[in-house]
Amino acid sequence: MPDRPATRRHILAIAQRHLMRRGYHAFSYGDIATELGIKAAAIHYYFPAKTDLVLAVIRAYGARFDAWSTAMAEATPAERLAGYFEIGRLIAADGRVCPLSMVVAQQEAIPEEVLAEVRLLQVRIVDFYVENLSLARCNGEIQFEGTAEDEGAKVGCTLIGAQLLARVYGVEAYLRVMQQQARALGLPEKWPSFSLSTRSAA
Repeated sequence: MPDRPATRRHILAIAQRHLMRRGYHAFSYGDIATELGIKAAAIHYYFPAKTDLVLAVIRAYGARFDAWSTAMAEATPAERLAGYFEIGRLIAADGRVCPLSMVVAQQEAIPEEVLAEVRLLQVRIVDFYVENLSLARCNGEIQFEGTAEDEGAKVGCTLIGAQLLARVYGVEAYLRVMQQQARALGLPEKWPSFSLSTRSAA
């Protein structure tokens, strides 16, 4: 009998890659089945509908983000920000874009259950920005004008924009944009030389 937990993980991994590269509507169960060498009907055993599959992808992505955040608890706030920039670089280097952004860009044609899950995770990520920006400024690690909430929104938009730019010009474009952002915050010594592992969160 096939290893059902392993098959489920493989389905989710492939679905996440397709979602991050092609968007919600540009891949099918048949695409996943072909890659896995199984029948498309077998995927319905694990995820009866595409909504179920993408919800599971978003929740798994969020769980990895939460696990990464916990693992980074001993790092300084500036190091946590630099680490998240590195996650973005890994995504851009693989030709992908944050799955939350891919879903939101198509929101008029996305099931509300998926959008609701995306919004919940986006709040957690924005809270991560705001908390660490505020703490890092209090610690004297970085500097910026205005509120941490406004700066967090700017940093988040910059990161996503840099990933989109990388799809046209390559990952070097992501590096140029985010290095400029890092310099503006006072992070040039922390990123991209920051060395804690971030691959598992990408």
